[in-house]
Amino acid sequence: MEAPATYDLSDCIVSVGGVPLSGAGTGSFVEISQASDTWAIAEGVDGSTAAAHSNSKLFDVKIVLLGTSKLNAYLSSVHVGKLKPKILIADPNGNDLFVAPTLLVVKAATWKLSNKVEDREWTCKALGGLLFVGGVL
Repeated sequence: MEAPATYDLSDCIVSVGGVPLSGAGTGSFVEISQASDTWAIAEGVDGSTAAAHSNSKLFDVKIVLLGTSKLNAYLSSVHVGKLKPKILIADPNGNDLFVAPTLLVVKAATWKLSNKVEDREWTCKALGGLLFVGGVL
């Protein structure tokens, strides 16, 4: 009988410019998605199709941190253009990997004053990214 699959978030690596993520927000704290479709498909009136492949390596990246995370200050420096760091995200639990040589913060996190610790959501773009979901064959 095969052992059940397990998942441990502490096995994941999230590094921005060599700075490891600490103070991850609640729930999903990193989200990566392609900025555009890989294929543009056109269908003629007679049903014939054509497909054009995009070589886009642009990705949307969302990073959610607790308001107390020291990485907020680092991402603020990225936002104002002081830094253009690399990003590395690896999840050995699902054999997933994302790397990009340049991360830009395109929208700063909203600042909230509250009587509880709030999440801060950073909206970023990764240039030259490579995403492997579930590994590579």
